Amino acid sequence: MGSLCLVEVYKTKDTTENINLEVNIGYGQKSFSRLYLSGKKLGGEKSDSFSQKIGMNKNLKNERLDCIITVHDIQEITNETSVTFKLTGGQGEVCETLKKSVNYEGDVVFYTATIYFI
Repeated sequence: MGSLCLVEVYKTKDTTENINLEVNIGYGQKSFSRLYLSGKKLGGEKSDSFSQKIGMNKNLKNERLDCIITVHDIQEITNETSVTFKLTGGQGEVCETLKKSVNYEGDVVFYTATIYFI
């Protein structure tokens, strides 16, 4: 069992264009995710890789996005896990990958990402 954390600052624009989050779970592992925008649940629980519209640029300034992802090692051929976070729609693109190996088949890794919109 283990955990990894990502903290990122993402610059918004003064537009009505949407900011989007794409989460990719690596190595064919199973995951469950929850998103919170400034403490309020954003959408329902998600399984495995997903894309989510976060909101309009101009409405996200000074907001915080919390991503809580639980990855279960279900693959017998590897004990590797990874989560890639990709943000688009604001000023530029952010793409970060976190990786963690587990010690035992069936172990769990908790990934969290906190994104501050400025």
